Amino acid sequence: MAHIVYALCGHGRGHSSRAHAVAATLAGRGHRVTFAADAPAADRLEAGGVAVRRVPGLRQVLHGNRVRLLATARANLDLTWRSPEIIADAARWLADAGADLVVTDHEPFFARAAPRAGLPVVALSHQLILTETRPAVPLRHLPSALGTALGIGVLA
Repeated sequence: MAHIVYALCGHGRGHSSRAHAVAATLAGRGHRVTFAADAPAADRLEAGGVAVRRVPGLRQVLHGNRVRLLATARANLDLTWRSPEIIADAARWLADAGADLVVTDHEPFFARAAPRAGLPVVALSHQLILTETRPAVPLRHLPSALGTALGIGVLA
């Protein structure tokens, strides 16, 4: 069966909950699943008894339940600057680990590393609607949609 690397972002509980459920189903069908995540998702997955490769992860800066775009950009400058190195390291690890497929859940580095390692990618992320499609956005939401799409495109 296949060795599937499931890379997910560390923030929020939804990503790790979904990853755990999907991985359990895949493992039940005979596949080997290895997670790649940063804290706190990595902590939750390890507490559930699964192996996790710890990787750097982007962070969102929230205030009043809203993403602060400039603060988020500043918080991620180092990782953005180092992203070519992080992606190259992830591609080498994927090849060394004998992965057959990469599933990403709002995790940017492995989505870019997989093609370098010659692997297919399945991406799960509702943010992709802003970067991969051209939705009709009401005028009053246009500044927020453009800022979010720019942030995802630059940081992720």
